[in-house]
Amino acid sequence: MSKRIIILDVGDTHAGSEYGLLHPETVLERERQDGIIEKYNPTLTEIQKFLFHDIYRPFVQEIMEFAGTDDVIVIHKGDVTQGNKYSEELFSPRLSDQITIAIKNMSEILQYPNVRIFRMIKGTSSHSFQEGSSDKLVANSLRLMYPEIDIAVQYHGLYTIQSVDTLIDASHHGPSAGSRKWLEGNNFRYYLRDIMIREMLKGNKPPDIISRAHSHTPVEEYLSINDNRTWGFISPAMQFPTGYARQVVSSLFEITMGMLAIEVVLHDNGRKTIYPFWHTKKLDIRTKEIL
Repeated sequence: MSKRIIILDVGDTHAGSEYGLLHPETVLERERQDGIIEKYNPTLTEIQKFLFHDIYRPFVQEIMEFAGTDDVIVIHKGDVTQGNKYSEELFSPRLSDQITIAIKNMSEILQYPNVRIFRMIKGTSSHSFQEGSSDKLVANSLRLMYPEIDIAVQYHGLYTIQSVDTLIDASHHGPSAGSRKWLEGNNFRYYLRDIMIREMLKGNKPPDIISRAHSHTPVEEYLSINDNRTWGFISPAMQFPTGYARQVVSSLFEITMGMLAIEVVLHDNGRKTIYPFWHTKKLDIRTKEIL
């Protein structure tokens, strides 16, 4: 009988950024003028409404329905919070608020009963309050909320999924998507080939899936060396570009935000099928005027 799992791949959610993911049911606290501490649901910006209602929730629901009763493994590939280095773009500078927002963001996925494993990859230190501190704090709370889910935090994971005989290499940082449209994916292809050859020289089987994030641009590549085959993915971000990001990419006007899911099926004859499902939105972020 064939065996099947779904891998839900999300990253760069940047809780606490006014451009990042914010669950509308998040509950925060603030002090009124009379000293009373009140709880409130923060008001989402138009960008945050777009991220949550047009991308995040619809894709999570679609993938969970597609998974049916099969197990789902969730990998968050870093930058679960915004951190406080780039303070001009913060929805809230409080560490506690960013942690609360991140926990609620992740609960949208972890509430489903067939989520068995959740891995959090540490991202960029400036976004995680140094050395993955926010990832650890988020994971600690989620373990209490979802004790039935296997939750762990690490920098770089190498996961053997025994049920479908699949090896996954996941980390936050990797190569850029490419500095020009016609070069897009080239760096990643060389990066994948390097990993595959390094593993083969050691007598190891290369990973079936190599998954990265950080560059905020989706890339998909497939390599075959001898009898070894590897899928490579760079996930898009769940954050609208900040002022700093616009500077880094030299004012690139076309952006893509979204998520990725990967279906892995091990068939009765030993054949393995790996199929990605992308849910992305591509936007032209230039301000358009007729003068």
